[in-house]
Amino acid sequence: MIYFEGWEVEYQSIVERILENFLPEEVLFLSLGTITFIKPVMQKIREMGNSSKILQMDFAQDPKGKLTYPDEIKVLLFNHMLKALSPWKEKVFMYLCMEKASIWQQTLGYAYPTNEDFERVFGRAVMSKVYPSEKLI
Repeated sequence: MIYFEGWEVEYQSIVERILENFLPEEVLFLSLGTITFIKPVMQKIREMGNSSKILQMDFAQDPKGKLTYPDEIKVLLFNHMLKALSPWKEKVFMYLCMEKASIWQQTLGYAYPTNEDFERVFGRAVMSKVYPSEKLI
């Protein structure tokens, strides 16, 4: 997701189109993420000389040196999308792509203790849609 003037209306429109054109049974999962840059990509954008407002945004540096939105903006974006997607809350597995536990807690209300825990739950959710009639362990 990208934070820009009018993002609320634009992303709401995207969600409405998704909900109108797909049944939750047709969607294995939804992954939500925000734009993140590594410094070489930022340099390349600058070198290309194209007019872009993307570099004017306020970015925070994450522990791995990537440039991303401050937590407050991420929480705002994700909460908006999750509210818009609420009709599918119990029907489609949704997760935050490469976000820290504190962002998960503030938006989804929980976080997985380990990546392995997430992968196990994710796998079960996806496989239960791929093979709905089979009992999964």
